[in-house]
Amino acid sequence: MSYILDSLKKSEQKRRTQHSDIPGLGSVADKQPGKSRPWRFWLLLVFFGLCLAGLTLFLVMPKKDTGADVDGFSPDHSPATRIVPQGGLSQHSVDPVSPITEPVLPATGVTHPQPTDSGEVMSAPVPRPAEAEKKLYLFSELPSGIAGNVAGLEMTLHYYSSRPGRSMIRINGRNLHQGEILQPGVSVSQIIPDGAILDLHGYRVWVEKP
Repeated sequence: MSYILDSLKKSEQKRRTQHSDIPGLGSVADKQPGKSRPWRFWLLLVFFGLCLAGLTLFLVMPKKDTGADVDGFSPDHSPATRIVPQGGLSQHSVDPVSPITEPVLPATGVTHPQPTDSGEVMSAPVPRPAEAEKKLYLFSELPSGIAGNVAGLEMTLHYYSSRPGRSMIRINGRNLHQGEILQPGVSVSQIIPDGAILDLHGYRVWVEKP
């Protein structure tokens, strides 16, 4: 057994001696990277140093003022503009427009009705008296023309409520609430506790409850 081990050791030493005398491809390949690594390292170090210096210079360098470039332009290249003095416009400015005044028409008097071809005179409608809208009348106090148009009105039912919409009267067989119309020119103006107030052609007439 020891003899076999000695033989193996001798063969291994012999093989190593042969490889050390003749450099192989593996030894050359192992030695070449060792020589190139320092050169590549320094090259990368210089490259990163230049990049860092350029970035620092770009950040530290002050920016140019754009106003200096504008001032540097020659006036020959600027567009021609017309300067108007602040004192006012030139003599060719438009004159101020004077206000237009409308002619005043002479006051005319009230025209009187003129006769027509048939000889009839057109009469203006008689205005309703202002006191008739405020004064409270009885049937006996009405003018004859108004009293004749409303003759025969008779109240047969009267119901008063504090709510105007619920109050009701009955005149000539018709149930009427406040604000309703009995006939043309006759309407219920107001329903009060002791009767009703009718509007008869503009006259406020009190009708006693039955």
